[in-house]
Amino acid sequence: MSSKRAMTVLVCLVLMAVALVGARQVRAACTGGGVCGYTNTICSFPGGGACLPEQLGCTCTPYCVGSKGFNCDVSPCTTSTAIAVQGCSCVQSGGCTAPPPCTPVVAGGWTSWSKCSEPCGGGEQTRTCTNPAPSCGGADCVGASSKDCNTQPCCTVGTWGDDVCGGGVCDSHEMRQVKTDDPVNCSPPSERCIDDEVPACRPDVCDSSTISPTVLVKDNSLEITVTGTPPESTINYFQLSFYNTDNLYLPPPDDNPKPIWFTAGTHYERMCYADGSSSGCSINGNSATFTISYDELNHPDLNWGSGYPVNIQVNGYFGLADGGFSRFDANCVESFNMCAPTSPSVPILTSPANGTETGLTVTLDWNELGNWGEDCGAGVRNYLVYADQFIGPITRRTTTTATSFLFVPTDVGTWYWRVRAYNGAEYGNYSPERSFCVEGGPYVAWGGWGSCSALTHKQSRTGVCSEDCGTDDCVGVPIYEERDCVGTIMGYLFDASTYSTCPPSFSGVPMIENQSFAISGTWPLINLPVGTNASGYYTESVYSPGSYSFDFSALAGAGYVAIPRLSCQGSTADFVTNAETIGRDFGFWRDYGGWWQIIGGDVYGGGGIESIIPVSMPAGERYLIEEDANGNGGLAQYASGGIELGGGAGVYVSDKEWQAESGYGGQDINYEYYMAKMGIFDKTEWDGSSKPDYNPIDGDEIYTHTGDVTIDFSVDSGEKRVFMIDGNVLVDSNVTVALGSHLAVISSGIITFADNVGEVHGWWVGDRIVIESTGDEATDLQFRGEGSFVGWDAVEFNRDRGLTNNTEPAEEFIYRPDLMVNAPDSLKFSRYIWREMVP
Repeated sequence: MSSKRAMTVLVCLVLMAVALVGARQVRAACTGGGVCGYTNTICSFPGGGACLPEQLGCTCTPYCVGSKGFNCDVSPCTTSTAIAVQGCSCVQSGGCTAPPPCTPVVAGGWTSWSKCSEPCGGGEQTRTCTNPAPSCGGADCVGASSKDCNTQPCCTVGTWGDDVCGGGVCDSHEMRQVKTDDPVNCSPPSERCIDDEVPACRPDVCDSSTISPTVLVKDNSLEITVTGTPPESTINYFQLSFYNTDNLYLPPPDDNPKPIWFTAGTHYERMCYADGSSSGCSINGNSATFTISYDELNHPDLNWGSGYPVNIQVNGYFGLADGGFSRFDANCVESFNMCAPTSPSVPILTSPANGTETGLTVTLDWNELGNWGEDCGAGVRNYLVYADQFIGPITRRTTTTATSFLFVPTDVGTWYWRVRAYNGAEYGNYSPERSFCVEGGPYVAWGGWGSCSALTHKQSRTGVCSEDCGTDDCVGVPIYEERDCVGTIMGYLFDASTYSTCPPSFSGVPMIENQSFAISGTWPLINLPVGTNASGYYTESVYSPGSYSFDFSALAGAGYVAIPRLSCQGSTADFVTNAETIGRDFGFWRDYGGWWQIIGGDVYGGGGIESIIPVSMPAGERYLIEEDANGNGGLAQYASGGIELGGGAGVYVSDKEWQAESGYGGQDINYEYYMAKMGIFDKTEWDGSSKPDYNPIDGDEIYTHTGDVTIDFSVDSGEKRVFMIDGNVLVDSNVTVALGSHLAVISSGIITFADNVGEVHGWWVGDRIVIESTGDEATDLQFRGEGSFVGWDAVEFNRDRGLTNNTEPAEEFIYRPDLMVNAPDSLKFSRYIWREMVP
């Protein structure tokens, strides 16, 4: 946590522009010699008001003045140069210059035909040669400007038209005939469905189809692709129709399969529309690929007594944009099988018998499997042999297709084995385990290690010699040994600036990398030095028993608080036995200092300006004063001490680097100043306890109070409030000022913004301004001030948000020009003298 102080006054400047308005005299040119006359111009804005010709939006009109050297009349020039003006022609003495040629030459073009003037019985459509109109000698349009339309008789009785395939109210496998009795509100069209007996109505569209795989297994899917060439139209949609080849209309050979019904009376089909509105399919030109899942078809077929379909035929069809529907084509027929795999049975082990003593090679045998289950066409049959020296789970596995396996143990002693079968789709259950003993003795069965000695840091153990099988023979075999007692301390050092508790994992947590620190204890460390790697991880071997502590003082030089903020498993490591591993993770505060920034405004510091801006900010935001959204910047001024921004790469006062050493030696524009200025204005006494009523006088209201007050309210639209407080001011909630409004709080004492305040608008003037902090980097809010903040003694910035200060300031101040525009007149009449001290 760090605090910041600066003798600081924030001053908002208003620039005012003055426009000079009048007429301009222009001396006319004279081509024939002699004295020339004059022309004048009248300049004005379109909405009224005089202006200068160079002003944006200004329009200037010439007019004649006098006749020195001119003949002013209303006739155009025919033989001499003329200057056209309002109401006359001023003709100079001299030769006449021909007018410039007309350009460019534009040929005429027709507009679109208009809507027919009558719905039937004969009407007219027109067009004009105005798209564009001919100009500068361009050619005129060629052709008629009107034509007849809707010449059909009104209210005629029609006849049945040609057969139309598909669409309308007919089934997609039928044709329809349409008769239009009258096109103009006489009687509605009628249609009828007829059998599809005309081959031409069902066009040949299908080219080919593919399927992969041909067996649809549980939890899997397959893909069917149909491709077609539309005759004279385009493909509007692709369709798959599903049939149950186990449910036939007639016995073979007339064995047409019946459609699959998952809903009674409804043929199950899949559609894929060319407009991309379908899911479960993809379209590539005139091809569509459908993805068919096992779960999609694993339902009762209501057209087959609710049995589940197994053998399925799929027909592919194409719907055309002109209403046509493709005929049946064997090229677009695919078949596949549904399959739910089942597990093979359990193998029966035969030899060796359980507990048999063997040599260094063992033949493991079991019976041939009688039931391999359903493999859904996988065609795989093998056995998996598991053998290990640890009873369940046995993990060492070998695959074989035989019922016998020659096993070579890697060690002597007791082994355990079991077998199960695999059919390519499912694994069977394990057989019961059996054991056999591989004789390799004699060997020593060591007892447990004894306690680690606090004097020697060693431990010892003794063993019992025996053989794995048969008679023990342990002559000359040593049965005593000792070893060093060593433990391991390991863990992570991490940046805990934003953590109040230890994280469950270190994924995404900022780590303290390549940093040395110290571990000390009653015995020296085995490996030195101690430090973290590039991932913030450390590990150290130590002697046991012993107690070890940590010294992180070296971290202070790396930008961290040397005392851990979080000791996740404790602050020391105590070892008792050999080979202990103790994890100790530590989190540290990062020593970030809060900083502040101005948006689009000015800043003045009598004793200098300081804001240490981190280089972790984006390059375009490493400024004390950042431009606002309208490109407005600001000026940094100081009387002494200079401007300190930390010296990081790319850190500047502003984009324009506007700064000046300019002291202010005039009167403090403080509470006494404004009270003196406002002596003639009406004021309202305020009790200082809550938001007062608003009863403006001359557009604003001035409140006065003697004593300390609390402000916890905002200013609504249209309100202009000025509070003159002879005492201290506490702001303990956010204060906003609506656009079109104004708030000024002028205090004779200290204006304090509580640590829970995040946003404040308005003009705030006091002997001192204090922005309080929670004292906890994890809970401190960013302070956002919009307007002007003036502390004649000092402005104290106390917010410090730790790691968050890497990417945003702790305090941010934004210039609000509308507060200046909306300020009461009594606040606007200050005068200043600017004297530049540093060129």
